[in-house]
Amino acid sequence: VFKTNYEAISVANVVAKKEAREEGSEMPGLMKLNEYGDCTEEEYQAALEAESSAPTSTGDVLGKALDAAQSQSEASSALKEAADALAEEEEELAKKLGMDSVEELEDALDAMNGIADDGGELESSGDIAREARAREAYLGWCKKFN
Repeated sequence: VFKTNYEAISVANVVAKKEAREEGSEMPGLMKLNEYGDCTEEEYQAALEAESSAPTSTGDVLGKALDAAQSQSEASSALKEAADALAEEEEELAKKLGMDSVEELEDALDAMNGIADDGGELESSGDIAREARAREAYLGWCKKFN
């Protein structure tokens, strides 16, 4: 369950960052897993219902809030560093493959998978298939020798 939730959030974050980059807007706040990250939707709803029916106590609310804020800040910083590192790796890979940008790399990968620039399916033609095979061979070569 955790892996499924983690992957769903990771994909959503990548999509949000790509859309922001394409639109030239500010990078969005990234989604993060909370203490319910290993719960199914049903388990999460049950936990929320249990919390709402439990008697409330002020306890150490400020201390817990401060700890939570600090943890969120640390997690946010770690995610930002990871996102920045991934962006750098994407740029390095694009350059190693002789491409001018990450967007060109993404377009090439899409073309190899039969996806057009508008997200639709590419019309099949010998030239596109040949180009995709050549790019695929080149990517394999780069992995092997770089």
